[in-house]
Amino acid sequence: MAESKTKLIITHEGDEKYILIKGVDKKSGEETYFVVSHELPYHSDIFDRFRNHDLKERGLELDVEGGGILEINKNKKTVRTYGKSVSYGKADVSIVKRVLAEHLPDYTLDVTATNETR
Repeated sequence: MAESKTKLIITHEGDEKYILIKGVDKKSGEETYFVVSHELPYHSDIFDRFRNHDLKERGLELDVEGGGILEINKNKKTVRTYGKSVSYGKADVSIVKRVLAEHLPDYTLDVTATNETR
C-alpha cells in the first residue's frame, strides 16, 4: 500500500490548539493525515470548522486521532507541539512530525506530546 498523503492547515501565529485527523477514502481506502490548528477555544471546534469549511476532499471517513498545542513562529521558522486534547487524547507524534516536515521543510521542529492540557 502506498504511503498516506498529508495536509497541513495552520491559521495563526503563536500557540493554539491543534488536532490530528485521519481521513480514509470510502472508495479507494487511501489515507490522508491532516494536522489542523486554528485559533478556537476547543479541539472539537477545530474539528467542526475543518469538516464544515476547510475540507476540500469529499467521500472521506474522518477520525480525530488526538491533539495538543501547536506553537508556530513564522519569523524564526520554528514549530513546537506539546500537550494533549482532553477530548481526543495525545496525537501520534511520529505522524504529526511527518506532516509538519513535509509541509514546512525549512522549519525547526520540536514535536512532543505531554500530559499538559489547556
